[in-house]
Amino acid sequence: MPDIGVLSFSHQIVNLSQNQYALKSEIALRPEQKLDAKSSYAFLKQISDDIIDKAYALNHLVES
Repeated sequence: MPDIGVLSFSHQIVNLSQNQYALKSEIALRPEQKLDAKSSYAFLKQISDDIIDKAYALNHLVES
């Protein structure tokens, strides 16, 4: 992303036991050198704020 850095996403469904799964999500940012820690944090927080909501929505779709 111009002026921010390299952003990557990873999602994985993990089988915990029979009929029990977990959703693992990872968001990583390799910021540009000129981007300070506070700005990096604010950017990642803005992207990740709704992860829990989306996980519960996915759970609801799967169980419906």
